[in-house]
Amino acid sequence: MKYIDKPEENIEYTKRPGSYAFLKREEDDFIAIITCKGEYFLLGGGIEQEETVLEALEREVKEEIGYNLKEVEPLSEIGSYFLSKAKGYLNVEAYIHTAKLNQKLCDPVEIDHTLIWINPKDYIGKMSQRWQDEALKEYIKSIGRRQW
Repeated sequence: MKYIDKPEENIEYTKRPGSYAFLKREEDDFIAIITCKGEYFLLGGGIEQEETVLEALEREVKEEIGYNLKEVEPLSEIGSYFLSKAKGYLNVEAYIHTAKLNQKLCDPVEIDHTLIWINPKDYIGKMSQRWQDEALKEYIKSIGRRQW
């Protein structure tokens, strides 16, 4: 796991492993992210007790957009220490994947999440967390584009 920062001294961090994905389209280099309350996020979220990384990803994507995935491939593992407005001091351990949408299973549970298709180079520096920006840079590098 590659950490992009170091913990502050004398702070107790809550470990938060999560599974996330860049969803790719067949026809271009656009990827899917979600918006919520004006912020941009990778699809995915926390790994619950006794879930595998892939089980968590499937559950989160189903909750957020109502689909399941195909062609899931690992991309990166990124760690970060930060203060979350909602959850306090977190030690995020993010398992990042690439994948494609398979089929719609249901309506999303998280109705405040909106899926948008973006050109990745246009969103560097705009993601809700610094580690997600780092993941975006790694994704761009993985598809062979110059780093913007």
